[in-house]
Amino acid sequence: MSGGLRAVQAVKLPATTLKLVTPPEGVPIPNVMQFIGKDKIFKSNELIDASAKTMLDELLKWAAPLKQMRG
Repeated sequence: MSGGLRAVQAVKLPATTLKLVTPPEGVPIPNVMQFIGKDKIFKSNELIDASAKTMLDELLKWAAPLKQMRG
């Protein structure tokens, strides 16, 4: 299982064609169904949390410069 990485790669080319910026960081979640409980609520683990923190920290770095470019 790719954790959605192949799907993201397929969307990156059309996104960049539309001048959307795609940060390289991501949060792969292989076998996502194992993280969904009987209550239908997603329950993360430490690895997913760490990946999400890395991605969000990077997104925060990009936010100010991209805002200036938008005008």
